[in-house]
Amino acid sequence: MTLNINVSTCEAVLDGVSVRLTPIEWALYEAMWTQGLCSQYMLWCAPNSAAAPTHIKWHIARLRRKLGFDSIVCRRGFGYHLNTDVVDTVKEV
Repeated sequence: MTLNINVSTCEAVLDGVSVRLTPIEWALYEAMWTQGLCSQYMLWCAPNSAAAPTHIKWHIARLRRKLGFDSIVCRRGFGYHLNTDVVDTVKEV
């Protein structure tokens, strides 16, 4: 599985196929990319995240379905982070 994310252009490509993400999913992804390990509260407070605190886990589940289940890791009691072995994130200027 090859997952490439370009944060500047908001493009996600999984195994050569473009993946469409919602604005909330982009906000959650970008928060995990910039901050590393994020609690549900941190994801709720992320810029551009309009997700209700109780809905964060559902948005993460949808994001995992779209990007691959191995792309986001849950550390019970701590929060979520990106699996850097799977995700290749690029920020172009």
